[in-house]
Amino acid sequence: MRGRFSKVFLVGVLSLSVPAACGSEVERPVINNTSVVLAPILRVGVSLTGNYLAGRQAVKRNDFHQASKFLETALLNTPNNTFLISQTFTAKLTNGEVGGAHRLAKKLSKYGVPSPMIKLLIVVEAIKRNSLKDALEIIELIPKEGVNTFLKPLLKCWVLAGLGNHDSAIKALEPLKNHTQLRRLYEIQAALVLDALGKVDAAEKHYRLAVKFSRQPTLRIIQGLGRYFERTGKSEKAKKLYVKHLKNNPDSVILRSALGRLKTNEKPPLIVTNIKEGAAEALFSIASMITQERPNRLALIYARLAIYLHPNLDGGYMLIARLLEAMARFEDAITTYRKIPEGSSFNRDARLRIAENLQSLDRDEEAIILLKSMAVEKIGDAGPLISLGDLFRSNKKFTEAIAAYDAALQLLEHDEKRHWVIHYSRGIALERSRQWDLAERGLQKALKLNPDQPYVLNYLGYSWVDQGKNLGKARKMIERAIELRPNDGYIVDSLGWLFYRLKDYKSAVSHLERAAELRPQDPTINDHLGDAYWKMGRFSEARFQWKRALLLKPEPETISVIKGKILRGLIESISVDNDG
Repeated sequence: MRGRFSKVFLVGVLSLSVPAACGSEVERPVINNTSVVLAPILRVGVSLTGNYLAGRQAVKRNDFHQASKFLETALLNTPNNTFLISQTFTAKLTNGEVGGAHRLAKKLSKYGVPSPMIKLLIVVEAIKRNSLKDALEIIELIPKEGVNTFLKPLLKCWVLAGLGNHDSAIKALEPLKNHTQLRRLYEIQAALVLDALGKVDAAEKHYRLAVKFSRQPTLRIIQGLGRYFERTGKSEKAKKLYVKHLKNNPDSVILRSALGRLKTNEKPPLIVTNIKEGAAEALFSIASMITQERPNRLALIYARLAIYLHPNLDGGYMLIARLLEAMARFEDAITTYRKIPEGSSFNRDARLRIAENLQSLDRDEEAIILLKSMAVEKIGDAGPLISLGDLFRSNKKFTEAIAAYDAALQLLEHDEKRHWVIHYSRGIALERSRQWDLAERGLQKALKLNPDQPYVLNYLGYSWVDQGKNLGKARKMIERAIELRPNDGYIVDSLGWLFYRLKDYKSAVSHLERAAELRPQDPTINDHLGDAYWKMGRFSEARFQWKRALLLKPEPETISVIKGKILRGLIESISVDNDG
C-alpha cells in the first residue's frame, strides 16, 4: 500500500459530586443511613469541586491556561490546602505564569512542602532580581537527583560567576565533566561563561572541546565557536566552520545568516552577555536535552523558566512551541511562534510552523494565504512553496500541488540527496491526478537521489503492483522497504498485495493479516484482506472485512466497488505482467 504521507482529595473537607458537563447543574441522590437527600447544585466556575474537576480535566488535555484558571478559582475556597496549592502551582508554571507560580512556591515553602521544583523556581526568581547570594543559598538545598544532578551545577556556575568567583564558577561544573554523556554540556557552558567574562582564549579551548566531544555538534556549539572566530578576526576559520556544518543542516537559516554576516565584517554579539542570560541558557539546554528523549511537561517548564529569565531567547520560544505541538495544543503553539520578531533568524521557520499548525486546526485557507505571502517575499526560498504543495496535496488539490512543487524545483540550482522528498511528493500528486508516466519518472528521480528511501521504494513498488506490471522489480523494492521499516503496516500491505497479484493467496493472507494488525483502522488494508480471504474460499470472513472497510470511510471512488463485492463477491479476473 502506498505510504500516507482524579483523584479524590480534601477528605473531610468537601464531598465530591461530579457535574454532568461544564456549566451544567446537577442534582444527585446521596444515600445516608436514614434517608435520601439531594446533593447541592454545582456550577463550574462557582463551586470548589466543579472548578477542581474542570481544572484536572484541562490538565489532562494539556490546556494549562484553563487548568490554571479553574484551579486558582477553586483555591479561593480553600486557600490553605497544600494539595490544591501544589496543583495550581504546577499548572501556572507549565502555562508560563512564573510570577503567579512563585507566589504559590513561597507559600508551599512556608508550609514545608518538599519539592525540588519549588526550590528551583525560588532560585530563578532570585536570579531575576539579581539576589545572587540568596540564589546560591537555595541552590545548595536542591537535592542531587534526577535532572537536578546536572542542572544544579549549571545554575551554581552562573551564580558564582555573577558573584565574581570566576574560578569557583568553572569548578562548579566539574560533576558534568566526569560524566561521558554530559561532557559536551560541560564544555559549552564553560565556554559561554568564560566568553561572557572576557577570557576569550580559555573560551576557545572549551568551544573546541565541545566540538570534539560531540558526534554531531549542536547549533549552539557551532554558533559559539563561529562567533568567537568572527570577533577575534579569524573570519576564514568561521567561514570554514559554517560551510562544513551547513552541509549537515542545509536549511539552517541561522548558519546562512552567519555566512552573510561575514561578508559585511559585522561583529556578532556574545551568545550570553549577563548572568540572567547564562542561567536561561542552562535551563534551555536542559529542556532541549529532555525533549530529545521525549517531549514532556518537565521540558516545557524548564523552557518557560528560560524565557522568564531571557525574554528575547527566540530559540526558547521555538522549543516551547514545538513542545505544545507535541501535546496537540496547536493554537497555543501558534501564539508562541508569533512572539518571534520579524528580524529574528527563527522567524521564517516559525511562520512555516504556524502554517502547519493552522492546517492541524483545519484552517487551511489561512495557511495557504500565509505560505503564498512567504513565497513571494524572498526570492529563492523554496521552503514555503514545498509546504504549500504539501498542503494542497493533503487537500487533494493535486493540480495546485504540482504547480507549487514545480515552482520549488525551479528555485533549486541543482538536485541534492535531501531533495528526494520534493520529487516524491510531486510524484504522489501526479499519480493521484492520473498522470502516471510523469509520476513514475518523478518517483524514479526520488529513488535515484535516495536509493534506500523506504517510502519511495514502497510507493513506486506498490504502484507497479497495483497496475500488474514489473512485479519482479516491485517485489525487490518492497522487500527492501520492509527490511528498513519492518513494522510499517502500509509497506507490509504492499507485500501482501504483491502476493495477491501473483495468485499466491496463502502468502497474501499471511502478510495482509499482519498489515491489518499493524494498521487496523485503514480501509484499504481491510479491503485487500477481504479480497485475499475470498480467494481462499473464506467468504464470510471476506464479507466481514469488506463491511469493516466501508465503516472506516474509504476513498469515495471505492465505495461502490466494495459494496458490489459484499453483494456479489469477487467475479473479476486479473491478468498480470510478471516479466519485471
